[in-house]
Amino acid sequence: MGSRETTDPRPIAPQEARAIARAVALCELTFGLSHALNNAFTAIVGEASYLQGEPKEGSQVDEACSVILEQVERCAQMTRALLVRRPPLRSARAECDLVRVVRDTEGLLRDALSRRIVLRLETPEEPLVLPIDPADAETLLFLLVQRAARAGTGPLRIVVRAEPGDAPDEARLDVFARPESVGPDGGWRAPKDDACEGPAESVIRSLTSALGVRCCEREAPGEVGTCVRLPRVVEA
Repeated sequence: MGSRETTDPRPIAPQEARAIARAVALCELTFGLSHALNNAFTAIVGEASYLQGEPKEGSQVDEACSVILEQVERCAQMTRALLVRRPPLRSARAECDLVRVVRDTEGLLRDALSRRIVLRLETPEEPLVLPIDPADAETLLFLLVQRAARAGTGPLRIVVRAEPGDAPDEARLDVFARPESVGPDGGWRAPKDDACEGPAESVIRSLTSALGVRCCEREAPGEVGTCVRLPRVVEA
């Protein structure tokens, strides 16, 4: 697998880059969750309308009520996940564990992604401590996953892989998409120069520049994605 370094042609102030990236990530997340909530409400309305029809047997009522309760709980979980996501206060020495960031955002990422997309997380057992604010790390992760989701219109598998880098003071975050199946109408876009380009592309580059990390495009057969090399805190 190869990689190609990417750079931002229009560098902006780090604080401004962080603010813009967080706003874009919130828009991407809200858009994805709105689809998930719409699907849930559609199911609820459908089951409620079914119950309003002709008299049903007890088992039919129980099944419809189970679907309604399941979807209501799903809506509540997504709402709670958004309510508790407040940016943490910045400190002079901000650090985060990349492994924990990836695992803690799993539920919200799954809800925000289309049903045609399967999300897979690969993380080591040991922590990967970064000298980066956790809110910035989470924002970067959201943007990279949404970028990978634009790789095609057919069924996709998005892999989020956090692992130690080649050097002891380096960590690596790979986020890439693979087609679940390839066919004439599979909707898969093979890797090329403009793959996954979108409005958030320059935002990702500006954010990685502000954080002082290296961002490369993955170049592997049948994959589209990004590799980010991050500084890692090494205990003396």
